[in-house]
Amino acid sequence: MGRYAVKEKIARGGMAVVYRGEDERLHRPVCVKVFFGFGPHQQEYAVVLEHFVQEAFALSRLRHPATLRIYDFGYLDEETRSEPFFVTEYAEGGHLGQLVSKRGALPPQEVLRLLGPIVGALREAHEAGIVHRDLKPSNILLTSAGGELSAKLADFSIAKAHSDLPNRASETNAQAPLYSLSWAAPEQMSGGKMGPAVDVFALALLTAYLLTKKMVYPGEDVMALYTLRSEGPRFREESIRGLGLPSAAEALVLRACREDPNERPPSVEAFFGELEGAIGSPRSAAAGDDEPTDSLVLPSPKEPRAELGTEPSVTEPFRGSKRQPPRLRPVSPGNPAEPTEGPHGGPEGSVSKPRLPLSTLDAAEVVVGHRRMRVRLADDSPVELADAFGSRPARLRVTPQELGAGRIHLKGLNCFLRTLEGRPSSGLDVDRPRSLELLDPQSGARAQLRITMGARQDGSHELELGDTILVVPAALARWAVVLESGRDTLLLYRR
Repeated sequence: MGRYAVKEKIARGGMAVVYRGEDERLHRPVCVKVFFGFGPHQQEYAVVLEHFVQEAFALSRLRHPATLRIYDFGYLDEETRSEPFFVTEYAEGGHLGQLVSKRGALPPQEVLRLLGPIVGALREAHEAGIVHRDLKPSNILLTSAGGELSAKLADFSIAKAHSDLPNRASETNAQAPLYSLSWAAPEQMSGGKMGPAVDVFALALLTAYLLTKKMVYPGEDVMALYTLRSEGPRFREESIRGLGLPSAAEALVLRACREDPNERPPSVEAFFGELEGAIGSPRSAAAGDDEPTDSLVLPSPKEPRAELGTEPSVTEPFRGSKRQPPRLRPVSPGNPAEPTEGPHGGPEGSVSKPRLPLSTLDAAEVVVGHRRMRVRLADDSPVELADAFGSRPARLRVTPQELGAGRIHLKGLNCFLRTLEGRPSSGLDVDRPRSLELLDPQSGARAQLRITMGARQDGSHELELGDTILVVPAALARWAVVLESGRDTLLLYRR
């Protein structure tokens, strides 16, 4: 087509050869997939050709960011419209099978992070009347985005289109058994009615593989795989039980791989929602795990600390004195310097809480009432809440969403976050003071996280900490929040 240069062959599939190429107009790497291996004299030629062309039109209809993007479509011989090819984005990170071969079984958090977008891509395809039917590790490609691997759903070459998709392929099994023996649902092999439950089945097998590096139907010998598949559900159930999955995940995979599609979870998103609970929450912990303590040990600071003393507007250097911080007396609501409203404008009762303004943020620690609080300038490095999960800290990335207010985005780096009314997630946006639960997918432990924020019209930040309101003046910080977990209290700020 006058613009795509082929550089090297990178894969060979059942109906195509895949090349790494370059778009010479836009100077970007691309992937070129060319129909190959079938001639017009072969019985299955028409069916396979239809499915190859259908894949291009399926990709063009789907918009989910986790679906491989298609750039172009054409024929090597335009005059006879034969030897079709199409051009897609190039996934430089290989595929999931290669990742597991290199790294071994993946941690539960990584499995959820990689599969979440794939489930979203499958959901969009199902809503468009397209069933993928070939979900397996080599069909989930990896790209590098922001320093992290991101998953892309690829290869719709044997997809089943139930909608009015242009160039929709006719049904296949009579002329060409288009399925992967290690990942196909029973109804694919028998020629039965196929719907989204086919992808639920394969997603369960894929999940088990990512968590254990073991396949339910292992091997590459076609005849041996046919023999295993002919043994029916009994072999499959025994194989799943032998993988060493966590008990909750094992029960979910067994149900998602039942012979009757109606007995599986009703959708890929329903399966994934249950998977989050099975491997991303305390319910997945091994029997006998202790409940986590909410007592956190503060590390001994190596930098100067400051204490808020009897004068609420002054921060004094802390020199290791053994004296106890003074008790803060309630301030009369009649004092105009101490308003009776709370830090967010709401009434707090007949007696207001003491307001303690900070005069500096240069100390590594301050003492507010009877609590020590670490002080840190917020940057891109992770935040650690010491001993949140026993001896393991909770690691978070805290990103300000708006410097003038307290809105933040929290991302769990070794844990999941959950609101009281929600389900575990790797990231959450928080725009008001609230409590969250931190979940350790490795041990099943949990800890409470309290987030405090509040901005006033004068630009200051009033942070309600128990019976005290800590005031961070606008001159010191444009953004401030407090994270509390057990005895660990951390003030984050941006200038």
